[in-house]
Amino acid sequence: MNEIMDRLLRHYMNQDVAVFHCDGEGNRDIVAYVSVNKNLSTTKKLEEAFVKTNTVNSAWWKNEEVTSMFSGSSCRSTSVGDVVMVDEKKFECEPVGWKEI
Repeated sequence: MNEIMDRLLRHYMNQDVAVFHCDGEGNRDIVAYVSVNKNLSTTKKLEEAFVKTNTVNSAWWKNEEVTSMFSGSSCRSTSVGDVVMVDEKKFECEPVGWKEI
């Protein structure tokens, strides 16, 4: 019963944001949906999605809050030039911060 309640609470308190990786030629492919707290500011949601799609101690796609959407057995971490979509707005990752596109 606790597992069901935990899932319901997560669903109620969170929203999914989409993460797209750029291939260097301008093409973007979705690689993940990341569950973030819906009460955070847009900037905090972007930062949380960035952190959750970066490999630090283990592969990022193994994070509980991440639903991987890429094909194959692995995927690089999110980096400069990649895009995160929050509330139907797209933001490009810059060397420092984010730019709405």
